[in-house]
Amino acid sequence: YVVTGFNYRMTDIQAAIGIEQLKKLPRMIESRREIDKLYRGYLQDIKWLQLPKEPVFAKTNWQSYPMRVLQGAPISRNELMQYLLDGEVATRPGIMNAHQESPYANSAFDLTESEQARKEVILLPVFHDLKEDDICKIAELIKKKCQH
Repeated sequence: YVVTGFNYRMTDIQAAIGIEQLKKLPRMIESRREIDKLYRGYLQDIKWLQLPKEPVFAKTNWQSYPMRVLQGAPISRNELMQYLLDGEVATRPGIMNAHQESPYANSAFDLTESEQARKEVILLPVFHDLKEDDICKIAELIKKKCQH
């Protein structure tokens, strides 16, 4: 981002589509919660990964699936992302810190944990139609990489 700005406009058509999409929301959230259970089942034994935590006071919709590649891992976050991409699995960096973006470059924020998380967090694929076979493939790729 080059400058700070806002755009709050929504068209009537976007609103109408949004209202219809909201009807699907409960099913989509339930599907994403199932995806979390599958990821946990397949990835829980990898000690150098920190899976996301759901606090007891909240219920997440799993809009994204962040996991942290811990220090001491056999592969860096960026290497893991490239390895998964080579295996036809698209991922994304998991943290975008506003204080590290261009418009705030001269700010005096010191957010050490946020900055470390920006270097270590990866977003795994998650969408309501993601199948268990896909999750198994992703997990197997990760497990295979950590054996080398």
